[in-house]
Amino acid sequence: MKPSHSGEANIEVRLISPALSDTHMREHALIYSWVRDAPTGEEKPKEELMKFLKEQQWALDFGT
Repeated sequence: MKPSHSGEANIEVRLISPALSDTHMREHALIYSWVRDAPTGEEKPKEELMKFLKEQQWALDFGT
């Protein structure tokens, strides 16, 4: 399937064969212009920072 426009739409998909006939409906489906614009449900990685003061570094055998 290739939608003709983006936005909200009602979708109907029909499968017709000698052994089976089935219809699937989806109302108020959001259609995106590009796959990259569609939400994936995954969270973007967050940058985590931690403080490591010079005074803390001096007490350890560690350097930044």
